[in-house]
Amino acid sequence: MAKRGIEIYVHPHDEFVLSRPPSEHPSDRLCLMCSNHGGNTCKQCRQAAYCSTTCQKKDWKTHKHVCEAFANFTETTRPSEHHVRVLVFPADSDVPRWAWIDAKDNIISSMAMFEHIGEFPEEGNLGISSLHAQLTTKGRGLAALSNNVEQATNSSVLALGKPGELHVWPGSLLVVGFLLDEYAPPDEATGTRPGVISDLGMRDYRNAIDGLLINAINPCVADSSRYPFKKLLAVKMTCVGERFVLAVAMTRKPIETCVVPAEIPLLCAQWVCAFPFMLGLPWVCRVVTPDCFNAPKAVEDSLMHNPEANLLSARFVFATDAGGNEVVFVDGVENPGTVFIMDVYGQPIHQTHIRAVGAFLRQNQEIKAHKHDRSRGRAADSTDSLSKLDREHFEAFWDRLKTCPWGDLMVAKNTPSPYERKLEPLKESPLIVSAAEWAMFGRVIVTDEPIHLR
Repeated sequence: MAKRGIEIYVHPHDEFVLSRPPSEHPSDRLCLMCSNHGGNTCKQCRQAAYCSTTCQKKDWKTHKHVCEAFANFTETTRPSEHHVRVLVFPADSDVPRWAWIDAKDNIISSMAMFEHIGEFPEEGNLGISSLHAQLTTKGRGLAALSNNVEQATNSSVLALGKPGELHVWPGSLLVVGFLLDEYAPPDEATGTRPGVISDLGMRDYRNAIDGLLINAINPCVADSSRYPFKKLLAVKMTCVGERFVLAVAMTRKPIETCVVPAEIPLLCAQWVCAFPFMLGLPWVCRVVTPDCFNAPKAVEDSLMHNPEANLLSARFVFATDAGGNEVVFVDGVENPGTVFIMDVYGQPIHQTHIRAVGAFLRQNQEIKAHKHDRSRGRAADSTDSLSKLDREHFEAFWDRLKTCPWGDLMVAKNTPSPYERKLEPLKESPLIVSAAEWAMFGRVIVTDEPIHLR
């Protein structure tokens, strides 16, 4: 990175960023919370527009943090003509704040970045994200600058939702506004054009909040009312690392219901739950990588520990033997991290169903000898395997749970069976499932021999 700072460029396909101030665009007269005309204006900051007191009250939860302070960041307090108004989402506070930074010649100075997000050894450690990427109403571009060397958890972003719902940004976040320089020629190689760095206002603040809430990197949907894309219910099984990093070990349940995006978030992976599929339960597993909650690299493996989810997150592996025949294995996932379990049709899953299936799998886990599984680094006479994996055996186990607990798990007599559900056509499924995986659903895999965990 050059010592002076960095410049911002606008991609040719970025249709959100305006080439003139938002105040000159019709979108600036819309309510901050909906698409209706914003006839009412906040009497304190005199910038935020609302269509009704209802919308204004909905916005007040976040608006109040920066509304009063906005009066101290007007033209009369600008340090110089080269300074622009920006937002800082600090790591050590739950509340965002306004700030001035030097942006002479449309360059964000190195000093400004050092002051607000700390020092980073090289350019590759600077993270730049477009908070406006998934917003629909046109406005000022929002560049979020973060320091990827930082290990501190950004408290002000996490405060927008419950612990574990949003991506954990490393350290403080500096949000800079920019417009498109429509008179500058596009770059011949990339087609990008320079961005003109400009002041952020209260509408931009609302856009920044929404951009953080609906960011494609978030594992959960923190505010369903502000989320414009498909979503569904899931059961979240939180790993040791997330509970440690977010300090929620004593305040949040390890298994809870939440809302997740139907589309796979950027730092997640997804596959069908092999063993539940074999029981006739069309469940899908989504796992979160350590990067999502900024886990220390040195202790990643231990922090990904999640014993309740180990068997539930096992997946099918399809291969071909020497004779050209299809071979199906089940790969166990050791230390899967935080796991989300969802119904492939988007229907809600009861937490008791998750716990009951997990208990059933653990009860039937056996140690048996399999000569073909012997390999270097493993015990020569044993391997993990599971037997009796079918709907009939699970339903018998479910019925027993109503009268005889398994550990601390007991099922109330009026709790419906996980099979008491309305099946929808697969074409309506909001989740991505491969044809090969779906072919395993309802297929009898376990006969005389148990399925093998590789």
